[in-house]
Amino acid sequence: MLYAYKSKSLTGDILTGTIEADSTVAAQQMLRKQGQLLLQISESRKASFASSVLRLSGKKRVPKRELLMLTSQLAIMSDTGVDLAEGISQIAEQCAHPVLRETLIDVHQKISEGVPISVALEKHPDVFDAGYVATVAAGEASGRMAEVLDRLNNTIRNEIRTGSMLKTVMAYPAILTVLSVVVLGVLLFFVLPHFGEIFDEMKVPLPLMTEILLKLSKSLRQDLIYWGGGFAAIVVGGIQLWRSAAFRKRMDGAMLNAVVIRDVSRSL
Repeated sequence: MLYAYKSKSLTGDILTGTIEADSTVAAQQMLRKQGQLLLQISESRKASFASSVLRLSGKKRVPKRELLMLTSQLAIMSDTGVDLAEGISQIAEQCAHPVLRETLIDVHQKISEGVPISVALEKHPDVFDAGYVATVAAGEASGRMAEVLDRLNNTIRNEIRTGSMLKTVMAYPAILTVLSVVVLGVLLFFVLPHFGEIFDEMKVPLPLMTEILLKLSKSLRQDLIYWGGGFAAIVVGGIQLWRSAAFRKRMDGAMLNAVVIRDVSRSL
């Protein structure tokens, strides 16, 4: 994101300009490293279209593998006696993922203000879920942060492993489903109409199932707009349902208990 700023240099000169940063906090830190004291900052009107799209795109997402690496580093730092606030600051400086880097900078700022780590993490529910925050809070309360972070690291690793296994198991059925839909579409739009013309010329009674398929094929070709609109409505409704945490929880439970992968998932 592009910001316009006004700052004061070490010599007392007032400087103005623009700077590319993920947040105002990040911009302030970048200017501080350049020996400038930030006086005023605001989003530049020349901000890129891509930045606007990212802001309107919804929730910020951080891949599980990035979260795993972060947790692993924090566990090692905590085990070696490094202050977690300082550790978070160091990780933020080296982090390549823009969303996670911006989040860590904000978390470090709140911790520096005296806010507990779990409370600072709780301010970013799109990055750190309730389970993650509760686990860190338990580590703070018990004084065994290194051990708790190590367990949390193992939990995230198992989640990644389970997700990869589920994707592998479901890939083959998904491919077969797509191919089946394509073949069915070719039959309904191109093959069955020719058979319909042949049957009309022969004027012979047709089985019920054949008549249903021929009428379906004719309806699809003549009322394609309505069928397309109905399909689009189903897709949009499915996307809205998938955004519901309760629906995803039920779907995850159903998938984990499916006959095909039940034994594999339970063994993990």
